[in-house]
Amino acid sequence: VLNLTDFQVIDEPAFNKLSDEAFLDLRKSGALGLLYCHLASTNSWTSLVHQASLRKAGRPAS
Repeated sequence: VLNLTDFQVIDEPAFNKLSDEAFLDLRKSGALGLLYCHLASTNSWTSLVHQASLRKAGRPAS
């Protein structure tokens, strides 16, 4: 078991439902690139959790 506290993720379905105005506000503020990077990085969680569980069990995470 891997415990994370105070970790927050973007709700992708809600993000995709943003109004055009809200989306443009994010783009103008410079936050849009960061949001896309965050969404892309969440795809790695399954692999990272698997590797962490292998290390915890004393097996190499290759």
